[in-house]
Amino acid sequence: MTAAGQIARTWLSVEPLDSLMVRDGRRFAAGDASVAAGVAPAPSTFGGVVTCVYGGEVDRIVGPVAHLYDTPMFPMPVDLVETGDLARGRRLSRLPLLPRPEHEISDLDPDPAEQGAPPRLSHALAGEGDPVSGWLSGEGMAAWLSLDALPPGEIDTEAWARWAEAALWHPEPHVGIARDAASGRVLDGMFYRAGHLRPVEGLRFVLGCDHRTPPRDIAATVLPLGGRSRMASVTPATAAAAPFPTAPEDFPGGRLVVYLATPALVPQVRWVPPGTSARLCGLAVAGSQAVATASPEDPGTTSRLMWAVPAGSLYYLRFDSASEAKDWADRFHGGLLPGLPRSENPIVTAGFGTCLTGRW
Repeated sequence: MTAAGQIARTWLSVEPLDSLMVRDGRRFAAGDASVAAGVAPAPSTFGGVVTCVYGGEVDRIVGPVAHLYDTPMFPMPVDLVETGDLARGRRLSRLPLLPRPEHEISDLDPDPAEQGAPPRLSHALAGEGDPVSGWLSGEGMAAWLSLDALPPGEIDTEAWARWAEAALWHPEPHVGIARDAASGRVLDGMFYRAGHLRPVEGLRFVLGCDHRTPPRDIAATVLPLGGRSRMASVTPATAAAAPFPTAPEDFPGGRLVVYLATPALVPQVRWVPPGTSARLCGLAVAGSQAVATASPEDPGTTSRLMWAVPAGSLYYLRFDSASEAKDWADRFHGGLLPGLPRSENPIVTAGFGTCLTGRW
């Protein structure tokens, strides 16, 4: 039972039974030259699954976290890069975070003339390289969070082979036609191509569901995931399925890095934990990510396109003390970024901004 004011967490395992077809919300019109590109499913895609399983919305969702068989996999942090070329061999490195020279400028710097502007970011990643694509295992993620086990500099290739996975799905082209809803006849010129994603064998997603009232018992079921006719097997999972590596035990100097395991719908890219002494010292973001949502009952009038900070992005914070940093990590490691009101955007608690905490 869930006592008043307490939150109970249940876990679900979602295994795709077919290719994934989730579009990013950009305009698409059928025709012989049109292609609809599929993207990785956003947290809100799984929110629809949770609503079906429990017969209504839960308090919040954490994840999803991809699993390859029983190994949790996380999007690569953006400070991991490749250098060199294919002929001479590619080298893997973790970039260091260093103080910024006074003369250095960034598009994330505030306008000095703006009243109440946030302070200039004091640190930035130093070095060059191409961001590493792919996924990092839970063991590799724990090493990354600790900093000691995966420090800045060149990465040991044997450890990397144990930790990294190049891809969890592969592009799969599909073709289709558009039909008139009333007659069922094929419309002229409405032949199109769609890029689906084919999951690798053994892929599933694990997500946590927080409840303020006792959740109902559920059984294994099959439900839609993403595009029409794409189905997934949904089964209850035990608390032992919690996919997150543990946070470091201490944060020297109050230095704490927040890693985004899922995209975050923050109102400003320069997010800072509210109600704390934390200062944003550095920020590593690889572009932006489009997130589209729509109600399956009336997608035409409920569709919405938003921009998110993508998974793998990093927020480098400094708290006034190591103890405050540790307290903050204890509260939010493996949870959602705080300070994103549901009243302003109801889907922010549907898994967006699932975060882990580490050292820098």
